[in-house]
Amino acid sequence: MRSAAIRWPMPVSCPICLPKNRKSRRPKPICCPSPAMWTLTRLFPDRVCRLLSPASLRIWFALTLTLSLTLAGAGAAAAGQGALDTSSPRREELAIMGTIPVYWGEVGKFGDLLTGKAEPHWARAVLEERYRLEPLSTLSAENLEGKRILLLAQPRPLAPSENVALDDWVRSGGHLLLFADPMMTGHSAFPIGDKRRPQDVILLSPILARWGLQLHFDDLQPEGPSEIVDGAISLPVNLPGFFSLLNTNRAAPAQCTLAQDGVLAECAIGEGRVVIWADGAVLDHTLAACTAPAALRYLTNLAYGKVREASERNGPIGDIAGDHRAVIGDAAGYPVKATDSGAVTRGCKT
Repeated sequence: MRSAAIRWPMPVSCPICLPKNRKSRRPKPICCPSPAMWTLTRLFPDRVCRLLSPASLRIWFALTLTLSLTLAGAGAAAAGQGALDTSSPRREELAIMGTIPVYWGEVGKFGDLLTGKAEPHWARAVLEERYRLEPLSTLSAENLEGKRILLLAQPRPLAPSENVALDDWVRSGGHLLLFADPMMTGHSAFPIGDKRRPQDVILLSPILARWGLQLHFDDLQPEGPSEIVDGAISLPVNLPGFFSLLNTNRAAPAQCTLAQDGVLAECAIGEGRVVIWADGAVLDHTLAACTAPAALRYLTNLAYGKVREASERNGPIGDIAGDHRAVIGDAAGYPVKATDSGAVTRGCKT
């Protein structure tokens, strides 16, 4: 004897929920292609039917169409803006590490980073005009992979593995700007010995010797801030060090030249390039000279070969190999003028 077909209770006012085959033991609603929707239809028939009624479907279709057109228009506008805005250069990634708090600012507590209480370092804004900064805590082949330019601002003593990674990275084509101050004079809110304080004395003898350099400090030089004038640029210094040249290993050659009485060292190492400034006053935060932003731009141009704007204003500034006698004009917005004697003076904005 044939068993009677199972009758599923259906709301008669909702045709979308009618089964395709009333004789089927497991009928599925016409407009409910998934088991989940079918289950919802069984549990909440009235609500589902109202939601999927012709009037509701027209509203959903109109909203979806409006949203799609809006997103498409926004995407087209963004694409058009990107196509038209060809004047803004793409910022290159700059890896940065060091005890001078250029990226994070001088932070007393970790919570200051989260609350935004840390006072930002002025140099970060200057660097971000042209670069996308990526802070590093250690130097390794993995951390440096894919990076072309690196800034070390008075770094802590490097581990042997970090020296190897840094040397390999430079020789494979990396460009490095290193601030190595043998006697830091910048103010810090933290006492001597505090790990949050910038490194008072640079300790990088192993890697410097490998590159054919030895750093010295003249403890008889006059104290106090001064400036080194190079063409139209003034570089603030305060008790700077100076370099001398050493012989290098023939298996790992390095060619360095010195300038500015040895305060500046420029080295061609393998396929890479290193520029070292033996002072940290350029990056002084609380007592920064008004010429410091222009000096920082000058040194980054020298190390990384970024000379587009200055070259357009003032003519050739030196190729990517670097020319420390380049004239960069008012790159920081400060007026520059030459006196009758030919000396260069700089007036700083107040």
